[in-house]
Amino acid sequence: MKVHRFVERIFEPRPKPVDEKVTYEEAALQSKYLGSIPHDYWSPFGFGSGYTSAKGGLASGSPIYRDTPIYEPDGKPRLDVVDRHIKANAYSVPLFGALGAAGGGGLGYGLGLALAHFTGLPPGLTAGLSAGVGASAGGIGLAGYAAGDRVRLEWREMPVREKELVGYWETVTPHYEQRCHTTTDSDGKSKTECETVQNGWNHSFSPDVRYWQVGSFDGPQVVHFQESSGEWKPTVQGKEETDKPRD
Repeated sequence: MKVHRFVERIFEPRPKPVDEKVTYEEAALQSKYLGSIPHDYWSPFGFGSGYTSAKGGLASGSPIYRDTPIYEPDGKPRLDVVDRHIKANAYSVPLFGALGAAGGGGLGYGLGLALAHFTGLPPGLTAGLSAGVGASAGGIGLAGYAAGDRVRLEWREMPVREKELVGYWETVTPHYEQRCHTTTDSDGKSKTECETVQNGWNHSFSPDVRYWQVGSFDGPQVVHFQESSGEWKPTVQGKEETDKPRD
């Protein structure tokens, strides 16, 4: 019964997509310079990675920009009327099936090699069988998940956030280069040999940008849900905030 329902879901017509024109008030934003952090660089010396507190950043270096609110004379964030044509589709069954098969096959192959190690069976046999089983299970699982996916437009309260550069992280990693040399034998034949050696350290920097809410507005949000339950999934289409809230 479950298999029959699964097949029906795979081949049933695709669900109705979101295709709506909406008008609403959205926060007016501007790209604002928050400060600078050190440029990435190479060095023959390596030091430990760490965090530097530097409110406002440095006087020079790699500039950091973020979208920040434009304010009205009374200090409130400005809201502008915008028109949007929002389109979104449910998840693709063939695509999710292929992704599931690839992931399941890779996991199954690894488990097969482990099984061969502990049982003494031929690695090619156990890895191949496990990869096939994993690919089938993964492909069917994700394809069924996508087949039950539905999409709709919801109106939600959107935060308006101010931002500030308060510091930066430094990450130190080994730097490698390939060195090659060519030799010629007595018959005039040339042979090139290469080796990879560590040649110093890479110093890379990333900003620590904190944000805090200064207002809000009601805006459209595309949300996916499963047809069987109608429950919201955590995956939401739209721009996500990646910086940290201010302490």
